[in-house]
Amino acid sequence: MNLFLPSVLNWTQRGIAVTQTTSYPADDTTALKVTGSVGGTWSMRVRIPAWTSGATISVNGVAQTVTADPGTYATLTRSWASGDTVTVKLPMRVVLQAAADDPGVAAITYGPAVLAGNYGSTTLSSLPALDPSSITRTGSTALAFTALANGTEVDLTPFHDAQGFDYTVYWRIDSQRQVNYRARQLS
Repeated sequence: MNLFLPSVLNWTQRGIAVTQTTSYPADDTTALKVTGSVGGTWSMRVRIPAWTSGATISVNGVAQTVTADPGTYATLTRSWASGDTVTVKLPMRVVLQAAADDPGVAAITYGPAVLAGNYGSTTLSSLPALDPSSITRTGSTALAFTALANGTEVDLTPFHDAQGFDYTVYWRIDSQRQVNYRARQLS
């Protein structure tokens, strides 16, 4: 499994289907249900994205040992039965991604999503100064966040949803605040 989106794989040569259900990336969990004339032992490989840490995988509610490092694949080899369900949890967190050419400029990511600041019809003349400690998730079923930038609250939404309004994905970051923010994220 490479992509985390609702989908169905019909593996006709084996007479099985693998159905994936998820609300990823709004939720950090995806489920894969194996059905059909499963029979026999085969391997399922699940991508563990480079941006996550602490990924967990269970089969039918039983935790599996995940030996894959972020950025590689976990391999589940077993004798599968129709109805087996693999649950994959990919913990997400807010991360500041410094610009390659200026450590005082950063983008905000949450798991695989880059977050954009919604500025409505206001055209920005310079990069807003972000207070990283103010970033707060405000939705549980959608990727909705707020943060303080230039002393004003701004809504943050995934860049792929940034339509119909002026936005920014880059922020001016005070170097000391960025160091303190990263220290809090690691603890």
